[in-house]
Amino acid sequence: MNSTDIEKLGFQKAASVYVRDGVPDALFNDFGESVDPGVYCWLQKTEQGEEEIVYVGMFGGSLPKRFREHRRGFMGGSGSGVKKGKFLYESLDAGGTVSIYAKASATVNVGYTDILGNEVYTAVSVQGMDEIQMIEHVTDIQGKPVLNGTKGG
Repeated sequence: MNSTDIEKLGFQKAASVYVRDGVPDALFNDFGESVDPGVYCWLQKTEQGEEEIVYVGMFGGSLPKRFREHRRGFMGGSGSGVKKGKFLYESLDAGGTVSIYAKASATVNVGYTDILGNEVYTAVSVQGMDEIQMIEHVTDIQGKPVLNGTKGG
């Protein structure tokens, strides 16, 4: 999948990834700073201009906060994080670019009676289901994103 494909699905560019102090980091635009909980994709573009989604994830709070969590993983916080960081670093070092695209997920208002008999009204976001659906969609088109399902090394 390429940037045109995901833009047709309503995703917007939210950030550009770069290397800071030897570790991938991201510079977020206004959309990326303000988008509600949802799904994001890391889109790699090679020096030859070929594009591919290399990772699909979800975020429940802010997208920059979620990327900071990834960045901690890149620096040794987790085995899969180290692998993701190495991949991004090598992609950028080879002259490619990595962009982050995002789309807000729907929020549904729910009312129910809780276990104590209280009436509860709350908003629930469906980003978890959207993430699964997006991974399946990307997999059907290009194969599984290379960084989804990475495990510690």
